[in-house]
Amino acid sequence: MCLKYAELEKSLAEIDRVRRVYVYGSQFSRPQYDAEFWNKWLEFEVQYGNEDTCRDMLRIKRSVSASYSQTDSVLPEHMMQKDQRLSIDGEIKVSASYHEEMH
Repeated sequence: MCLKYAELEKSLAEIDRVRRVYVYGSQFSRPQYDAEFWNKWLEFEVQYGNEDTCRDMLRIKRSVSASYSQTDSVLPEHMMQKDQRLSIDGEIKVSASYHEEMH
């Protein structure tokens, strides 16, 4: 969706607004999976920006990538803990039903 807004603003020659749309969209665009977004932004900066704006774009990309990599390392650990809790709960239920059958 951000790419469409960026194209609209670009067609209106609103270069600063295009850049703000890309900055906003970057927080939702995972560099590992959304290469089109990052490539379009880089193309835009090469065409309309300068060395500083390209550097800012790459800095934001690294920052977003790092934030997602932290999430990726925490998520599997959280899911593992959840799976362990589910298996413990299941064992408790089995044990309780076995105990009821014995009495």
